[in-house]
Amino acid sequence: MPDDDLDERDFIFACDRDRKAADKKLKDSDTIVVGGFGSGLKVQDDALVVLSGQAYKDQAVKSPHKLYRAIHSIKRIVILSGQGFITLAALQWCVEQNIALLVINEHAQLLLCLPDQESDAKLRRVQYRAVDNGKATSIVSELLHVRISQQLAMLRKLPDHTIIEKRLVLTAGQKIIVKENGRQVPGPFIWEPFEAALTKIFTLADTTTMMQYEATLSNLYWSAFVGIPIRWLKTDRRRIPPHWKEICPRLSPLSPYHNAMRAINPFHSTLNFAYALLQGQCKQALLAYGFDTACGVLHSDKPNRDSLTFDLMECHKAMVDDLVLHLFTTRKLAKGDFTTLPSGECRMNPEFARFVTTTCRLPRASIDASARWLRSMFLSNHPAGSATRGS
Repeated sequence: MPDDDLDERDFIFACDRDRKAADKKLKDSDTIVVGGFGSGLKVQDDALVVLSGQAYKDQAVKSPHKLYRAIHSIKRIVILSGQGFITLAALQWCVEQNIALLVINEHAQLLLCLPDQESDAKLRRVQYRAVDNGKATSIVSELLHVRISQQLAMLRKLPDHTIIEKRLVLTAGQKIIVKENGRQVPGPFIWEPFEAALTKIFTLADTTTMMQYEATLSNLYWSAFVGIPIRWLKTDRRRIPPHWKEICPRLSPLSPYHNAMRAINPFHSTLNFAYALLQGQCKQALLAYGFDTACGVLHSDKPNRDSLTFDLMECHKAMVDDLVLHLFTTRKLAKGDFTTLPSGECRMNPEFARFVTTTCRLPRASIDASARWLRSMFLSNHPAGSATRGS
């Protein structure tokens, strides 16, 4: 059988398997997730019609969801496609029925985020002055404290694994150096720098220094993930590229920004998508509390960037890391779950993206709590830590 035919069969098998898993997760849920070609929203006879798309040409088309005013139980709709459509009437229907709407394309980019709330003028004035009056520095230290705390908790959960060609092994969180003669030399625990950072972050004088320190910690954090095996179906493991067999460094050679964009590894491709989901959730929460999402304190101002959204994401990224890693360590992947673009970029199939949406999305209450906490930080005369930091 030609390789192209075999790849197509892999893709179809994985899509059908992933669709069943996603549908099972979404049963009786207050969320609808659709994706693929032909997905979209329209209004017909005053009912909202949610059309499920196709991941491949001959895939069976699912019956559309029909929602009627006041008697539906749906709180959010997630569309995972750049190929579908949304009518203006459908947007208006969602706003009137208080349904949150997220649209994410195949590049893991957030395209649409509703609803958009009215602004809080008092809060926004405080936002705009925060950098000049020093409040931003205090808030940044608190945001980073939350991030470091979550990373510390995540590192304590990492499974034992070989990090570098069997010369460096992680065992119960401790780095073990394996010498050429087989002798094992115990090293430090991977979370020690993060324990120290919980106190040190409040001693740093300015935001720039804090960001440099955080970047160093981030490199240490991701280096601990390198080498964790990725589980595959037995029939597929021998047929996948070697750099898909374990988690690789969180850098992509295809990224123009020397980061994880355009990932070449399944774990990081999935994580990028899960972060896009988190981005939409954080933006919705911030808008609901009256923030200007473009005015951040941790991320610098850039045209067309929701800097404050990325700030709030710092409180939750490690939680998303935990969900994605749990998925990868408990589910055996199929080769067709991912496809490779001509550039070498690794991309999820549409049905696997639906499954990830159902398993790697944080509870709305958690995001809302962080947005309320951030609002209190801005409006407080003396920003200080809270027992609810990002929880």
